[in-house]
Amino acid sequence: MPVRSRSQRFPVRSIMHLSMIAAFVLIFSPKQSQAETYFIEPISTELHHRLLSSNASLYAVVNCSDSLEGGQVDLAELGLLGLLKSLREFREQGHTSIHMFIRFESFENNKDSEKFLEQALKNICRNAGFEEFKTSMTWTSVSWEDRFGPASEFVEPDDNNENGVGDFHSRAFPLRTRLSRYLLGDFDCFVEIRQPIDTTIKELSTSLRDSIRANIDALSLPERRRLKFDIRSTEFARDNADHLFGQIAGVSPAEIFAKELGFKEMIFRHSPGRGAPEKLLGNRLPPVELTSNDGEAQTFDDLRDGKPALLTVWSNADQECRKLGKALHKLNGERHAIAAAISLPDEKVAKIAAQTNWKFPVVSISKESAQKELNVWHNPTTFFINSEGIVVGYFVNFEPGDEQWIQEQITDLLNQ
Repeated sequence: MPVRSRSQRFPVRSIMHLSMIAAFVLIFSPKQSQAETYFIEPISTELHHRLLSSNASLYAVVNCSDSLEGGQVDLAELGLLGLLKSLREFREQGHTSIHMFIRFESFENNKDSEKFLEQALKNICRNAGFEEFKTSMTWTSVSWEDRFGPASEFVEPDDNNENGVGDFHSRAFPLRTRLSRYLLGDFDCFVEIRQPIDTTIKELSTSLRDSIRANIDALSLPERRRLKFDIRSTEFARDNADHLFGQIAGVSPAEIFAKELGFKEMIFRHSPGRGAPEKLLGNRLPPVELTSNDGEAQTFDDLRDGKPALLTVWSNADQECRKLGKALHKLNGERHAIAAAISLPDEKVAKIAAQTNWKFPVVSISKESAQKELNVWHNPTTFFINSEGIVVGYFVNFEPGDEQWIQEQITDLLNQ
C-alpha cells in the first residue's frame, strides 16, 4: 500500500483523468477538518432564501486557495474525505439538491486548474448521492479565516427561526444561524430598505424610521450589538445613499439612528442601480408607444381616459410581477385606471393577458422606451399618475401585504 502523505500534487494536464485522480486522493489523502477547507449548511430559513436565489436545500463553500500552487492542483489540501463524509450525512438527512461555491483568494489562477477543481468537486457531489447540484466559482480578497471563523464559532440557539418582520418601507431579520452569519457577517440584525434611495431623498423620513423601529422591536432580539442595512439607490443617487448611511461628513444619519435603537455599531451594504424613475416626478408621463393585444398602437393617455391611474412597467412576467398583477386586479376600480406594460414580444404579452384575465389592460412596451423614456431598469416599477397626466409618485418591487399601502396611495390620488 502506498505511504500516505499530507500532500499529493498533480499537474493539470487532462480533465479526462479527473475521476481516477479524485478517487486516488479520496483513498490516500488524510482527512482534514471542516474548519480548514469547507463550510456546509442547510438552506432552511426565510432569510436564507432571501439572500440566496438558489432553489437548493443545501449550501456549501469550498476554500480552494491552498490547493493551487504553481499551476498545479493539490487535491489533498481540500480534505476530500471529510467533505465527502459530510455531504453523505446531509444526503441521508433528506437533502437532495446542493449549490456549491468554489472559493478562490486569487484572481490570477490558471483557468485550467480552476476548471479541474470544479470537475473534481462535481464528482464529489455525485459520489455523495446528489442528483441535483450546481457549482459556482467565486473570487475574493477576504481571507478564509476572517470569513469562516466567526460563522463556525457561532452557537445556534434552539430557536433558530429567521422569519422577517416588515412592511412597505423595510423588513428586519434576526441572524440566528451559522449560514446567515457566514453570508452577512457577525450581526444581530439585518434590515432591508425596500425602496431605493433616489435623488429626492435627503434624509431618513419619519415613515422609514418608524417602520425600522417597529420591525426591529417586533423581533425581540436578545441583544443589539451590530446592525446591518441593505440599501439600493437609483442611478444618480449614490451620493445621497452614501450621505445617509456612510461617513462622508462625520457620523451618518443612519449611524445616529442605529445608536438610538440601541445598537453599538452599524454597517451597510449598498447596491447602486441603473435607471432614475424619480426624473418623471412632477412631469407629464412621456407619450411612449404601447401596443395592444390586437396590435394597435396606443399611449397610456388613451388607456387612462382622463382618470387618475397606475402604470406598472415590467421587463418580464416573473412571479413577483404576477403577484403584483393579482393585487392590482383586486384594487381595480371605476374611478381610476390601471395598466401593465411589459417589454416582451407582442405575442408573449398577448398570451400573458389571455392567461391572467386581469381587469385591466396588459400591453407591450419596447425595452428601449421603458429604459430611455421612462427611466425604468428595475422590475417591477409602478407609477402613480393624476388626472392631468402628471407623475406624482412611484414604487419598485412588490410583496404580499403591500396592497394596503397601494390602496392608500390610490385613495390619496382620487382625493387630489
